[in-house]
Amino acid sequence: MSPQDIAKLRTLLAEAAVQSHAPQWIRLPKVGEACPHFGLTKHGYYKLIAAGKITTTLLKSNPHDTKGTRLIHYASVKAYLDQADATEIIEDQLEEAQA
Repeated sequence: MSPQDIAKLRTLLAEAAVQSHAPQWIRLPKVGEACPHFGLTKHGYYKLIAAGKITTTLLKSNPHDTKGTRLIHYASVKAYLDQADATEIIEDQLEEAQA
């Protein structure tokens, strides 16, 4: 096995280890706080949800309830952040901080 192959294998194993400890769903952060997983704020998540960039679900104890708990699909956020332009994300966060 070449040194390049060993390096690729180590990278794959490290990524697999991170993914195996990642939650499937995460809760929205509280207002004014950043998410411990990705550093996004609640407003930032809602912007991504409105733009259709990430997957969410709403848990309700009764289908007729008007309130529930919004959960964010961890892998959809990770996939978006992996493919998104970093400057776009930073600009959004700066706009949010100034508002």
